Amino acid sequence: MARTKSLLCALVVPVAVAGVVCAFAADLPQLSGAANFRDIGGYKTAGGRAVKRRVIFRSGELSGLTPSDQRELESLQIRYEIDLRTNQERAEAPTRWGASPPQVIAISVGEPRNSNAARSAANSMSTIANAADAERFMRQATARIATEGAGDIGAVLRRLAQGDEPALIHCTAGKDRTGVTVAVLMTLLGVPRVEVEREYARSDEAVDQQIERMKARGDTASASGLLSLAPNIARVVFGAKPSYLEAAFNEIDKRYGSFEAYSKNALKITPQQIQALRAKLLEP
Repeated sequence: MARTKSLLCALVVPVAVAGVVCAFAADLPQLSGAANFRDIGGYKTAGGRAVKRRVIFRSGELSGLTPSDQRELESLQIRYEIDLRTNQERAEAPTRWGASPPQVIAISVGEPRNSNAARSAANSMSTIANAADAERFMRQATARIATEGAGDIGAVLRRLAQGDEPALIHCTAGKDRTGVTVAVLMTLLGVPRVEVEREYARSDEAVDQQIERMKARGDTASASGLLSLAPNIARVVFGAKPSYLEAAFNEIDKRYGSFEAYSKNALKITPQQIQALRAKLLEP
């Protein structure tokens, strides 16, 4: 199967999900020039601790930030931008922080650094005939991020364990590479699977806005193929259904036997690093 791992996703708005502690800080700014921006704080672990607010943010690419967006982000005192995109994607849509940029940590997740993830995904999607094919494709793509990108995700997690947050994690759309990376992080923190899946699925709430963000970036090679998808297929590809993430966790169990074995042998995260993540990112 051709490379399918890095696809695009939807802008999510701060709407509480039934039965879940809303992960959005009430006063978190909304950005007009970036899709899928949110705080992952607020979720409870199985042990009753909460993920700290305003410590880990996630989003899509940041090339469209307005001066107002830049001021809002500066107020959050973000110290690290963890960019999961390839070199080509960064060249096509460079981040525009303004006067006070954070330190940039570039870790291409699941793709060679010099590849064009979105273009290869668009090419491989050309044979999709209907929405059912698209859902199957997305399940496979998400599982591949978690397994083939495990070493890269591990590098992100090790950086977070030793870093001085707040940090913002993003890819192009903020739902595939970012979604899987955040899901793995939340699982290591002890957040129950149902909560992890709900956080992942929040990126499904505003597909139309993400498509508009793609159009605003211009007719780049990466965007043009994805924007040519039939509307019913595009909504599946640009979405973030829980079944996509379930496929990733199922593939982890199939290959490694357990998430713990995956953490040790694929992510290469030590117990000490997991404890460091919990100490930094969870409320006492």
